[in-house]
Amino acid sequence: SLPPSSSDSIDAPCFRSLARRMVSLSACAKFGAVSFVVGVVVGFTLKKRLRRWAAKLLKRIKDDE
Repeated sequence: SLPPSSSDSIDAPCFRSLARRMVSLSACAKFGAVSFVVGVVVGFTLKKRLRRWAAKLLKRIKDDE
């Protein structure tokens, strides 16, 4: 006789909830990776803007003196 297939040996409702949990874990990991990349990009952009703003401000202060 043939060995039982993996879907027969696993309790179906339990397997479905496990599969759902795995999907949410991978979705969570993807979301985390995307938000990390977005955060890095936004951080560098803000840093550049802040440096430019500070340079302008210092220039303005020097010009006033």
